[in-house]
Amino acid sequence: MDRGQAQAALVSFKRAETSAPENESRPWLRFRQARALAQLDQTGPATAVLMALAADKQGTASPAAMGLLGSLRIKSGQVQQGFGLLRKSIESNPGVDWPGRTQAEADLGLAYLMMGDEPAGLRRLHEAQSRFEAAGDRESLTLSLENEAAYLDNAKKRSDAAAVPLAQRAHPRLAAVHRREHLHVGKRVAAAAPRDAVRDHAAHPPRRLL
Repeated sequence: MDRGQAQAALVSFKRAETSAPENESRPWLRFRQARALAQLDQTGPATAVLMALAADKQGTASPAAMGLLGSLRIKSGQVQQGFGLLRKSIESNPGVDWPGRTQAEADLGLAYLMMGDEPAGLRRLHEAQSRFEAAGDRESLTLSLENEAAYLDNAKKRSDAAAVPLAQRAHPRLAAVHRREHLHVGKRVAAAAPRDAVRDHAAHPPRRLL
C-alpha cells in the first residue's frame, strides 16, 4: 500500500482498538498498526509496538510480531538479530498461521542466504514461492524470484544464474505471470536486504487466529 493508504489504515486501526473489547482482537489491531507504522517508515514506534506484542508469549499475535520485528531488523542491517527473530517466529510455530507469514518465510530464506546457509535459504525461498503462487500473490512471487536471481548472480553462481538471469525468463511460473499481468517490478539485490517485509496485509485477516 502507498503512504496515503497506510496513514488511513493506521487511523482506522487506532479507532477500532479504542472500541474493541479486551480479547484477542486488540493484539491484532496493534499488530496492524505496527505494520502501517513500518510502511510509513516510522520504525521506532513500530518496533515498540512489536516488541510488546512479541514479549507476550501467551498472545496469539506474538509469532507474527516477532516475525515482522525480525524482518525490520534485517532491513536495518541487524542481520544476526533479525535472523534469530525470524527463525524463532517461523520454526517454533510450524502450525500457526498469521497475515504475512509466507512473506516472513521468504525473508527467513533470504536471511539464511545472508548467514551463508545456501541450502536452507533456497529451500525456504522455494517453499514461500510455492505458497505465493498457490495464493495467487503474483507480486510477492515476482519479487521473491527476482531476489533469488539477484542472489545467484551476486554469488557468481554462473551455472545457476544463467538459468535465472532476470527472473521472468528464468522461471516458467514467473514468465506466465508477466505474460498475464504485465507486471513491472524493479529488482532488488538480495545480498543487501530482503524485499520490503512491511507490505500491508490488512485486507487479508488471519485465517485461524482471529
